[in-house]
Order: sequence, then C-alpha cells, then structure tokens
Amino acid sequence: MTDATASGSDDQAITDERLGVFARDAQPLSDGGVLYHSFRGSAGPPTADDFADARNDLSLNTIAVKDGDEVVLHFTDSCGRHFLDGYWPAVRFDRDDTVLDVTVEA
Repeated sequence: MTDATASGSDDQAITDERLGVFARDAQPLSDGGVLYHSFRGSAGPPTADDFADARNDLSLNTIAVKDGDEVVLHFTDSCGRHFLDGYWPAVRFDRDDTVLDVTVEA
C-alpha cells in the first residue's frame, strides 16, 4: 500500500492566505523518475507557532536506550493532527545529549 503516485511534474501548489504555500513532497527515484506523495507539506521553515503547537500536542511515550550509547525518545501525537495513524516522531541523542537524528517511525 502506498500513498504516492509516480507522475511527471506537480504544479498544483496550494496557497493559503494564513498558512502559506503547500506543495507535494517529491522523492527522486533511482530510475530517474520522481515520486509525488499524496500528502502536502509546507514549503517554508517551521514558524514559532508551529513549534508551540508541537510542544503542546506531542507527548513523550517511550524512552529507549540502544547499546548504552544512544537514547531514543518516542512521542505521541495527542491530537492526531500532525502525524498519520500508526506514525510517530522519534529523537535520537548520543551519550553527550547531542541530537543525532529526528525521524518519523511506523
């Protein structure tokens, strides 16, 4: 099951007066094609309001320690607006509390 379709170009950006421009996320494929996803993400960087919403809506669910050198924090989208069902954000830290990676997991 996929939420994406292969196609030529995607020029169907959506512009919202308050929220800005939303465009389909595109992923280049190894055969030279492009995969355009059916969901739309903001084309600009997150705003202070975006970060405030995330702080209010994401709650810590699980803390995992991997190999004694990496700590992974898994979060839950408490309102269901930020991530699709079955997906959650995770933040990985090293033993010096440096962020190594931020991912979306399923």
